[in-house]
Amino acid sequence: MTEYFTARTADIKIILGDADQYLNPSATNDIAYIKDVSVTNQKIGAGFGAELVTDGDFPNGDNWTISGGNAEVLNGKLNFDDAAENGTSVTNDATVVSGKTYLVNYTISDYAGGSSKIRLGTQFGPTRNSVGDFSEYIVSDGTEIRIYSASDNTTLSIDNISVKQLNGLPGLTSDANGSGFNFTSDTP
Repeated sequence: MTEYFTARTADIKIILGDADQYLNPSATNDIAYIKDVSVTNQKIGAGFGAELVTDGDFPNGDNWTISGGNAEVLNGKLNFDDAAENGTSVTNDATVVSGKTYLVNYTISDYAGGSSKIRLGTQFGPTRNSVGDFSEYIVSDGTEIRIYSASDNTTLSIDNISVKQLNGLPGLTSDANGSGFNFTSDTP
């Protein structure tokens, strides 16, 4: 069961069990209580920071640097064409901050073989080798946002890359306008 509430007073009691038992002091059944709860005040707008990647939808290659060949920006996608393992990398002009956690989202399409992975600083996300929409948390240890061909014969397309800093508590982030909280299970 998931309950969402807004605290209107400083006194909050959370009861696991039958509330009638709590209200009736002569009840003999056990009641489970939550003890030693800490509550952290999330600032309005906490959750995820602004989009960091410039041109994550690849309208052109202006904000991306391709190293090693076998990749190009064409038709709104980053296309790897028979790229060698770690032989091709593509770096965005934007930067991340070392020690911060980021949510990285992207789409792989036109998959014919090989694999790719995204790196923040020198920390890699998982290697991906199929079509799909992917999300991953990466704790950066540097400043670069870079995409690699992760195996030989990599032929695939990448699009819709998004990198946003995770603010506040993992698993408890506010919605876009700061009016409520989303409890998530896909946390780092």
